[in-house]
Amino acid sequence: MKVAVVGATGRTGLECTKQLLEQGHSVSAICRSSAKAYDLFSCIPRPQRAHLNVCEVSNFEVEALKASLEGCEQLYLLLVEYHSWAYSVRTNGSFLKI
Repeated sequence: MKVAVVGATGRTGLECTKQLLEQGHSVSAICRSSAKAYDLFSCIPRPQRAHLNVCEVSNFEVEALKASLEGCEQLYLLLVEYHSWAYSVRTNGSFLKI
């Protein structure tokens, strides 16, 4: 199953991403810094990393966020600053559908 993890470089997001990969899922790790993500995800075994797609998206890039969620069947929203993402979605008057 393809799963998206928003906030994948946080403490909870990293653990969630690792467990999803261990369970055999494909993961779209959505984060603000791909450099930080690649550094953090280096602890994940290489065969599992083959099923990991890192998507760098800033808080207000709604179209980029929609694109990174394409084809995902589940979403884990693990953000500390949730209000900034919620605001960006409401500002454009649309709801992101998976």
